[in-house]
Amino acid sequence: MANYTVAPEDDEYDVFIQDDAGSGDEEQSPELLTAHQLLPLCSALFTVGCLDNVLVLFILIKYKGLKAAGNIHFLNLTISHLCFLLPLPFWAQAAAHGGHPGKPVCKVLLGLQSTSLQGGALFIIFLVMEA
Repeated sequence: MANYTVAPEDDEYDVFIQDDAGSGDEEQSPELLTAHQLLPLCSALFTVGCLDNVLVLFILIKYKGLKAAGNIHFLNLTISHLCFLLPLPFWAQAAAHGGHPGKPVCKVLLGLQSTSLQGGALFIIFLVMEA
């Protein structure tokens, strides 16, 4: 009961809890931990996503063929996912080290991201309409 006091009457709170803001580890901020965790997370996501989508491309082209419209939509969706994955290492590097890749490269990466998000939504709609 030693760490809270009664709040003044004009506030809408009944009890004011005082925290010791100085306690805890002051050497590491949440932003620093996030930046250090973002690089391995994006790298792992990039690696697994690329392997997954390349495997899907291989199976579609080699074994399924591209004669059916559904397979073509899956092919386009896979390419769209690959376009989304390509900017991830650049974003992780920029977030972890505080830099940016430059204006022309940023425009290309933003174009890839926009194309992949819009294309992914469009191809999923095409797949749903076909089924």
